[in-house]
Amino acid sequence: MATYIEFSSTNQYVPDRGVQRNTKQRTLIATFGDGYEQRAVDGLNPQDETITMNFANRLNSEIDALVTDLNTDIAKAVTIVIDGGLPIKGVCDDYSRNVLYEGVDGASTLSASFRRVYEP
Repeated sequence: MATYIEFSSTNQYVPDRGVQRNTKQRTLIATFGDGYEQRAVDGLNPQDETITMNFANRLNSEIDALVTDLNTDIAKAVTIVIDGGLPIKGVCDDYSRNVLYEGVDGASTLSASFRRVYEP
């Protein structure tokens, strides 16, 4: 099963194994003085999800292309597929790049965090 991200340019990038998904549940809570509380789901999609992907020891040219797509699609949602599952949409809020060594055959590492968004 493949894991990849796809940009509006139709470029696809396959991250390293170990994609991290963090989920936080949003609830509205009313607490009362006697220790009781009332809870309700906050919105139609109450999960805030962050997906972190790493691209380690890749050629600088591959990381350059990925950075170009990340910078081009700043406000656009990209398609994320994890383990061949249903595609989800996400926007990249931040990424960090580490240049391991420069030159024609240079290598870099990139880590990107995507925030899940709900849109068609």
